[in-house]
Amino acid sequence: MTIHHQMSRFAAEHHVQEVGVDDLFFSTTDHRGVVTDFNDVFVRLSRFPAEELNGAAHNVIRHPDMPGGVFRVIWDTLHAGEPFVGYVRNRAKDGAGYDVLATVTPLPDGGFLSVRTAPTTDTFALASRLYFEMNDVEQWVINNDGVNRRDAADVGSRRLQEELEKEGIAGYRDLMYDLLPGEVAELERRSGIDIDELGRRNAMSAAVVAVYRALDDFMAEQEAMTATVTALQAVSARLDEETETTSRVAGEMDNLRIEGPAATLLFAPLQVWANMRDIVAEYIAALQELLACCRR
Repeated sequence: MTIHHQMSRFAAEHHVQEVGVDDLFFSTTDHRGVVTDFNDVFVRLSRFPAEELNGAAHNVIRHPDMPGGVFRVIWDTLHAGEPFVGYVRNRAKDGAGYDVLATVTPLPDGGFLSVRTAPTTDTFALASRLYFEMNDVEQWVINNDGVNRRDAADVGSRRLQEELEKEGIAGYRDLMYDLLPGEVAELERRSGIDIDELGRRNAMSAAVVAVYRALDDFMAEQEAMTATVTALQAVSARLDEETETTSRVAGEMDNLRIEGPAATLLFAPLQVWANMRDIVAEYIAALQELLACCRR
């Protein structure tokens, strides 16, 4: 049984309905957010007649529990040409809520494909707590500072970043990388959905499966890249230490009283390395700057 979490003390008084682990549903919109396609599961859970959904603004299913800052993150991510993965509470026509893991992907025509499944991991509890904090601060600035909802969403998105950092998560992108693989694996384990068979049903189902497979590959590549960056950072730190050691040795060379052939034999290799250290230091600095960019 799904546990539903409180996301806002300001929420409307409506119940939250269950989304089954076998409920895979999707919708597509144009670039303006107007619904252009959907499947039967979306109709059932949204409780809107199909004729009302077709051509409607997608925000017709926006639930008041959802903080504006989350939608700010969604649109910033999508406008950057990247997919968004996150937990969303949708609103049915009768006011009931239903919690989903939403994967929203930009389409080549400028529209968007949104695939939704039931949340299956404990990460949803963390997201719900973060949403509660965001709703709290957004409502406070609206009531006490007189800001509009657009500006309140900015405040909410900043609070999200702050709360993620408290959890040891660098930002929302890192949260996406963490939650998606676990959610997909748990969904496949608990549900009766045959992903490969689903992909053979029709063109839209095939597109949905292709998105999930592509995102799986994308997340795996990001994990590999993170491991590579971490290894390079360790190498960079070691090179930094070696360069400092060389600098200290070079500084002591002048204090030694050795002359003649013995001096040449002893000091020549050290002198070559000492002369190279400035060049090495430049490359280390460049590498560290590049690695810092990769981590952002």
